Amino acid sequence: MTPTHYVLINGYSNSYWDWGGEDDDLYIRFTMNNLQIYRARNTTGVYAHTKHTRNKINIYRYIDLDKTKRRYKTDGLNSVAYKLVNITKKKLFTHILADINPYNFPL
Repeated sequence: MTPTHYVLINGYSNSYWDWGGEDDDLYIRFTMNNLQIYRARNTTGVYAHTKHTRNKINIYRYIDLDKTKRRYKTDGLNSVAYKLVNITKKKLFTHILADINPYNFPL
């Protein structure tokens, strides 16, 4: 996804805190804006994630997904709230630490 696409779809939703639904929400945002998804072949790109424990399942994910079409223009990049905690510049990257729950909403 290009930065232009990311702005067009208003980024990711800020409504998903547990596991499940956020990828489907992103897909809906793409289709609402007539963007096509192309999947790279295994020889072109490989995705691997680090081992982690999965969060509890978001029991409201289907309710949230039903609201995606109505709220995607107001829930996302243009409404994200965070508090910058620290910036550390390294030789090959910049590590940015942000508190994504600055108002201490229950997660």
